[in-house]
Amino acid sequence: MQYITQYESPFGMITLASDGKYLIGLWFLGQENYGNTLDYSNDIAYKSDLAIFKDVTRWLDCYFDANIPCRLPNLKILGTKLQLAVWKCLMQIPRGSKLKVEEFYKFFISRNQEYKSIVSLDILIKTIESNSLSILIPSHRVVGRGRRLCYPAGAAVLSLLQLIEYKSIEGFNNSEKMLLSEFLGIQMNDGEDELENIRRYAQAA
Repeated sequence: MQYITQYESPFGMITLASDGKYLIGLWFLGQENYGNTLDYSNDIAYKSDLAIFKDVTRWLDCYFDANIPCRLPNLKILGTKLQLAVWKCLMQIPRGSKLKVEEFYKFFISRNQEYKSIVSLDILIKTIESNSLSILIPSHRVVGRGRRLCYPAGAAVLSLLQLIEYKSIEGFNNSEKMLLSEFLGIQMNDGEDELENIRRYAQAA
């Protein structure tokens, strides 16, 4: 059984999806990959009072108030091995920061050498665009090139999310660092230091 509900954000309606325990999808209405983790061969019910939806709602309320949420909701990140590797790297970009997609590509390859000869910049962009947990997995922190945004909800939402984060540019607090480190198996540093580390990896790749 799968469940959905809606959250009214300042930038438009958001659909949340869950397997009953974990969040499996978060999409702005109309974005290109809307509903891509739902199994349409199984039942889908509208249910707003799930504990996970309440947790996500609190997280989003805090986020859109330009504060740093105290903890991540319980996520079930569904995707291919490549998608999971890309999204893990996305979550290492500090809040309030932006990387050019070329910089992110070099950073990703530096951490995932097995993909060096098989993943092009275009493939990487498509993978970023397929992110099914918008905002929580921050693909909006990567700046695309030309008409390719790297963000499926469009340029307006992308710009507004970046603006929200600039208002709370203090970086991750200790609680969020600990939770991200535990969830991803990574070491989180202060925002500016971590961004410099990412760029250093990118330059060395």
